[in-house]
Amino acid sequence: MFYTLLSLLAIFITIFEKIAEKKLVKGEIKKLSETSGNYLSKIGELVIAITALLILFLVMDQTNYNDMMWFWVSFAIVLFTFRATLERIYLEGKKYVATVAIMIFFVIGIINISFITSNMMYTTFTEEVLEKLNATEIDKVEFIRGADRAQVTFHAEDEIQNVLHLFESVNLKRDRNIYIHYDEKYTLRIYGGYKQDDLDNLREAVFKIEFDDQAMWIHEAPLGTRRNASHYYEAIHDDNNLLEKLKIDEFDWILE
Repeated sequence: MFYTLLSLLAIFITIFEKIAEKKLVKGEIKKLSETSGNYLSKIGELVIAITALLILFLVMDQTNYNDMMWFWVSFAIVLFTFRATLERIYLEGKKYVATVAIMIFFVIGIINISFITSNMMYTTFTEEVLEKLNATEIDKVEFIRGADRAQVTFHAEDEIQNVLHLFESVNLKRDRNIYIHYDEKYTLRIYGGYKQDDLDNLREAVFKIEFDDQAMWIHEAPLGTRRNASHYYEAIHDDNNLLEKLKIDEFDWILE
C-alpha cells in the first residue's frame, strides 16, 4: 500500500512540476542540461541516487513505514535542495523556486502517505474481534495448546468474558510475513450464533485465532455467509511477553 501511494505521488509530482513552473517562473523556462552545470548536475544526482539505494537496501528496514517515511523525506530534501542550488547558480530567473515548491509538495505527500498507511496497518484485538462479537451470542471459548494438544474450554458467560477481557489491550500490526511457531502456538476458537431467534440455529466457530508470543493469525468466519477473512499480525505489547500477559499457563489444561 505504501509503495502504491508513493507511485501515485510520483505521478502527481510530474503534473505539479508543470503547474509550478508555469505559475512561478516567468519567461522562458530553461533546463540545467542546457547550461554548463549539466555535468555537475548529472554527477551529483547520480551520487545521491546510488547513496540512497545503498541505504535503502543495506540499512533500512523496509517493513518499518515510519523509518521509510523519514528516508524518503530526507532523500527528497537532499535531491531537490541540490537541484535548486544549481538552478539558482546556472539559470536565470526563479526556476529554483518551483523546485523548492515541488520539494515541499513531495515532503507533505510522503508524510500523509505514511500517516494513512500506519492507520491502515495498526489495529487492536478489540477492533478486529471483540467489537465484531457484539451481535453474537457466544456459546463457548476453547483453547488448544500446540505443544501437546491439551485443551481448556469455557462455557459460563462470566468466564468467557473474563478470558476475552485478557485480550482487550493487545495491539496488532498487520504483517503478511509474520510466522507463528507451531510448538509454541495456542489456538483460540470462539463458538456462537446470532442473537436473533430466527437464526438461533447457526452455532459455529465464528473466530479461529492462532497466536504465540510475537504473532497472531485471526480467521473470521461470519455467521450465515461464505465470506471468510484471514490476516496475520505482529502482536505489540509493552512487556514483550504476550503469553505471560494473557496468563495462559494458569488455565486448567486437560490432555486428550
